[in-house]
Amino acid sequence: MATTYNINAQQGSLLDLRFRVKDGDGNPVNLSGYSARGVAKFRYGTGSVLLDLEPVVQSGTTEDPTLGASGYIDVLIRGTQTSGLPVVQGVYDIEKYETAPLASGDWNSTKISEGYFNVLPEVTTQLS
Repeated sequence: MATTYNINAQQGSLLDLRFRVKDGDGNPVNLSGYSARGVAKFRYGTGSVLLDLEPVVQSGTTEDPTLGASGYIDVLIRGTQTSGLPVVQGVYDIEKYETAPLASGDWNSTKISEGYFNVLPEVTTQLS
């Protein structure tokens, strides 16, 4: 089941998020062999993408970076990317999926996070 988390992005500002995928017991999920994908849209039914979140799976733990059990997925959106976004309350989701499909061609994807994607207006753009 996906976690509901609302994201507030400020126009012109860096958006730096870290999601931690956990199992039912609260332990980090091993994301080795998985990639992530996610987008923000104006609304669920629309086909046009407001922003590709470009989520990146981070492997390892602080104790041993080779273990692959950190459960971390990072999203890093630069201010140059957020500056052109319209002020809106949209929606987003992020999924993890296997990097190689199963024999049936099923990519075995699982939604890990979803919610509103709020773009807040930028007031101060430049100081002279």
